Amino acid sequence: MRQMIIEGELEPGLWLRKRQISNLLNMSPTPVIEALRRLQHDGLVEINPRWGARVKIWTVSEIAQLADMRVALEGTVAKRAAETLDSNQLAVLREIAVKTDELDLKHESPADSALIENGTIFQYDLQFHRALARETGLLLIAREINRLRVLQATCRLMVRPAAPTTVSHGQILDAIATHDGDLAERAMRNHIQSNIDHYLPKLRERFGDGPVVWGNEDQKQDPGADQ
Repeated sequence: MRQMIIEGELEPGLWLRKRQISNLLNMSPTPVIEALRRLQHDGLVEINPRWGARVKIWTVSEIAQLADMRVALEGTVAKRAAETLDSNQLAVLREIAVKTDELDLKHESPADSALIENGTIFQYDLQFHRALARETGLLLIAREINRLRVLQATCRLMVRPAAPTTVSHGQILDAIATHDGDLAERAMRNHIQSNIDHYLPKLRERFGDGPVVWGNEDQKQDPGADQ
């Protein structure tokens, strides 16, 4: 269900009927109920005691706050990485960075838009940033970065084409390898901010600071339907 939300198959505002989801996933309602609770904790689903659960609708203002949080947290990770990571750890991260940057170059072409639609780029990019935080020992920050990226991904689907890469993952590692914490922090912040500066104005142009709503509105109404 998380992946379906990230990829836009379950759109913001869509009511998630337990029986429908159970049939879709070919399982009993019990694990679906537990999944909805976990997704609520992650911020992807909101649950109304009276009407049930639906995919959370974020406002542009809230998305901007998420973006600011991510810039601050990941900048901290990069700074710590420059101060603590050894050559072996950097070599492992380099392998992930190379693959992620290869996919980034491909998805800038319209012919490779499927890389975005099936979540391939998102998964490799998430793996890199999560691994970087984990290698520095910042496990609580790693968990929060994971949550923030998932939340942002549900809204960035609306912005096409994706932002071109300005500071690659390889360049972030180059900065970290200098063991200059301030340089590494700047590289990471620039990497994230360039993407934010691409999609946030486009969302504001369409929705102001209000809710980001898209897709089939008929599916998002009738909260009294069977749950």
